Amino acid sequence: MSQIEISDKWLEDYKKTAVKWRKELLELPVAQAQDVLKYMHGITGLCGAMRFPSIESDSQFGPYDPDRVTKALVNIDYRELETHFGSVIEKFHPNDYKLLTMGYSQPTKGDGQKRASTTLLILSQLAKARGKHLAYAVFNGKRKADGTTTNDLFDGFHTIADAEITAGNISTAKGNLYEVSDEITKLNAVDIAKDIVFGLNPYLRRTPSFLLCSQDFADKYNEAYLETHTGLQYNTKYNQPVIEGSNGNVTIIPLAELDGTDKFYLTQKSNLLWGTDNVSDQSTVVVDRFESFRLTFSSTIFFGVQFHTLDPRRLKVIKLKTV
Repeated sequence: MSQIEISDKWLEDYKKTAVKWRKELLELPVAQAQDVLKYMHGITGLCGAMRFPSIESDSQFGPYDPDRVTKALVNIDYRELETHFGSVIEKFHPNDYKLLTMGYSQPTKGDGQKRASTTLLILSQLAKARGKHLAYAVFNGKRKADGTTTNDLFDGFHTIADAEITAGNISTAKGNLYEVSDEITKLNAVDIAKDIVFGLNPYLRRTPSFLLCSQDFADKYNEAYLETHTGLQYNTKYNQPVIEGSNGNVTIIPLAELDGTDKFYLTQKSNLLWGTDNVSDQSTVVVDRFESFRLTFSSTIFFGVQFHTLDPRRLKVIKLKTV
C-alpha cells in the first residue's frame, strides 16, 4: 500500500496562505479571546514593558491670605504592563482536514470569508484554538519561563492580585478588597452583592462599573433576587444584570473563565489592561515541512495583563470563601 505524501505544491499553498493572511492569523488568537478581552482596554504593538501612571493630588483654596503658603501634594504611582514572548510549533497532516468545507468555519470577516481557501480555514482553526487558552490565562495565568502552556506565558489577574494582597497593597483596610465570609448560595447572593456595593468607595460607587464574576454567582444572584423581590412591580424578568442598590452603576458580567476561581473584580474597562504585539518583525506566522508526512505551523505572540491602578476609587477585588 502506497503512503500519502505531501507534494511540494501542497506545501507551497500553505506557505503562501500563511504569508498572504499573516495579519489575520496573528490576530485570530486575540480575536477569539474577545469574550473576555472586550471588557478590558487593549494596548497593541507592545513587545516588552510599558509603564502606566496613576496620579493623585490634593490642592484647595482657603480664605484670602497673601502670607499662607502650603506644600503641593502630587503622588504619581506607576504600574508596569509587560508582554511576554511566546511561541507555538505544531505538526499537522493536511490530509486530516481534507473534509473541511468552506461552510464549516469562519476565520475571517466580511468578504474575506468568500475568498477563504481551504488552507486558510485549516490554519485558522489551529490559530483560533489558541484563543480559548489565552482567555483562560488572562485571569489564571502564572508566569513560568520554562513552562509549556499559555498559562505559563504571563501572570494573570489572579496571580497579580494574590501578590498585591500578600504585599498589603490590596486589603480591606485600604478599601480595595472585600472578603466574602460565607459560601454564596441562592439565598444570600443578593445580600452579599448589595453588601459589596454598599461598601464601595463613594467615588467607585457612583462610577459605571461591572462585576466580572462566575456564571454560578450570576445564577445564584438571579435565583435569590427572584425569591426576595417577588412583590415588587419592577421585578418583571428573571435575568437581573444590574446589582440592586447600585443606582444602575454595577453590571454583572459572568465569564466562564472565572468559574471555580476564588476572586471576582469590580472595576471599569479602562482599569484592566492587556497588551500584545502583532506588527513587529518578531511576530511571525510560518508554515514549513521538516519531515515527509507532516507540515509545521509556527507562530509567536507577545501578551500580558495588568491593573492600571489599585486605587479603591477604581477597583474592588472580591475574595471568595474557600473550603
